Amino acid sequence: MKQALKYSLKVWATSAIIGAILLLIYLLIDTKALDKDALGFFAAATTYGAATSIPLLILLALFLWVINKTTLNVVTRKIIVSFLSIIGIWCLCSLLFPFARHYITTIVYAIPTLGGIWFYKLESADKASVNAAQL
Repeated sequence: MKQALKYSLKVWATSAIIGAILLLIYLLIDTKALDKDALGFFAAATTYGAATSIPLLILLALFLWVINKTTLNVVTRKIIVSFLSIIGIWCLCSLLFPFARHYITTIVYAIPTLGGIWFYKLESADKASVNAAQL
């Protein structure tokens, strides 16, 4: 569980910070309304994105804890986690922004989430089970 939580926290933090940067860039290009208070918006977007995505962090950690017990290779596990993460982000953004253009927030938070999933090292199933047995 420790490895799953550590990996999930890295992906979650990457998504919250880089997602807020991408959202800020999009809004600066699209509306030019944030010219004066871009830093304040970044802080608010990072905080809001991190706070509202805590359920996804928990689900990711729990799913990784379960999937790490399987004999699936790392690439297969990352593909499954990527697919489930996109579905989770889309559902969360749809609930939070039902009447807004939620596809934009879905995209700006999905890109760094997928990047984090594939960038950070996920232990192989054998190594994760050996580490769990040692605890």
